[in-house]
Amino acid sequence: MGGIFISYRREDAAGHAGRLFDRLKARFGKAAVFMDVEGIDAGVDFVERIDAAVGSCDVLLAVIGRNWLDARNADGARRLDDPRDFVRLETGAALARGIRVIPVLVEGAAMPTQEGLPDALRPLARRQAVELRDSRWEADVEHLLRTLEPVLAPASPTKAKRSPRTAWLAGALVLALAGIGLGLWSRGPGQAPGDPHEAPPVSLVPPTSVATKPPAASAQTQAEPPVPTPARPTSRPERQAPAIAAVKAPPAVPAEPAPAAPPAAAIPATAPAAAAPTRAIAERPAGAAPPQAKKPKAVIHALGLPGNRAFWNREESPGYSAKMAALFRDRLLEQAGDRFSVVLGSPGEPARSLLEGGSPAREQACRDTGASVLWVALARQEFSISQAESAHWPELRLAAMPCDGGERREHRVGLAPGREDAFPFSTDMGKAMGAFAREHLHLMR
Repeated sequence: MGGIFISYRREDAAGHAGRLFDRLKARFGKAAVFMDVEGIDAGVDFVERIDAAVGSCDVLLAVIGRNWLDARNADGARRLDDPRDFVRLETGAALARGIRVIPVLVEGAAMPTQEGLPDALRPLARRQAVELRDSRWEADVEHLLRTLEPVLAPASPTKAKRSPRTAWLAGALVLALAGIGLGLWSRGPGQAPGDPHEAPPVSLVPPTSVATKPPAASAQTQAEPPVPTPARPTSRPERQAPAIAAVKAPPAVPAEPAPAAPPAAAIPATAPAAAAPTRAIAERPAGAAPPQAKKPKAVIHALGLPGNRAFWNREESPGYSAKMAALFRDRLLEQAGDRFSVVLGSPGEPARSLLEGGSPAREQACRDTGASVLWVALARQEFSISQAESAHWPELRLAAMPCDGGERREHRVGLAPGREDAFPFSTDMGKAMGAFAREHLHLMR
């Protein structure tokens, strides 16, 4: 079973890795993309577990951000120098097995040199890299997908479905050509279409129609009946068609005369339904603009649940939720312009109830707000017993819920702090919201 393994460092490029995972999953299917080695049970050799997971794939994507090379652990040591570092184990296992490794550079990161890498990872410096720029994300990712297609071609679900269809069409064409040839051969050499030995055509007209409209016989046929000619023996089944044509049709049923059309005076002289638009136009004041179509309406609900760690900068839930909603609004407007209106809904718990309450909560919110689509964002810090600070960074959950009963769309991504954050995790959050809005903007119809 082949596929794609995404290796990344959570505190380095979790947001970019999550966006890339979504695009790969959409193109190649969820079963063909692996991201994170999780759930290693106690007592299991994690080196062997990672080696087996990487070994089952055809290609490994090493997502490299600005902090990938120099990330440090709690003791200040470089993590790549630790033989137990998951990123080192994943990439090293792929290189040792001869699996294709593609460095994927994000956030403007530079390709590591051999001198900066541990011995097990030095071959990585000779691999051709792919850069995914935020300013050209869609084009760069599409280029990467086209690069991966030949690698995954044998497992591609599109090609697997196309082969039976092609075989069926080819078989149907052969049968059609064989039928045409058989028909020409059965006519015999030199036999004209009007040959008396040719089987008369089988009538497909229902018996009642045949009796109602008998074919007119020519004068020559009535005066000189044809001399019967003995039929030639043949083994071809189509020569038995005269027996079908000889079935006697039942007597014709006289057709009842069609009812006379009602006199013109009986038709109403006026049609109120058709005259209504004329009245509406006549009553419109001169120079008044025609009514404009109502714009689709997007309603945003956001909930942020900051923790008490230092990287939250003492943010509290109400203020953080409002900042999230405003950021989501800005990203939607960047994608749509003035094609629809964007309204901020009630911040806080409505977002949680929409994500966890199912269809009844969505239907009620759609009725209350008159929205076309509900856009929901939830950021919260997951529980962890790890001492590493990165283990407590929040997860962002995004959802788009059409009010016409369409399928709900969701996306989850881990957030990491950035140097240019306007508020905690705003840089990663804005990028994820922008990508999500761009991908699902078609729901606003």
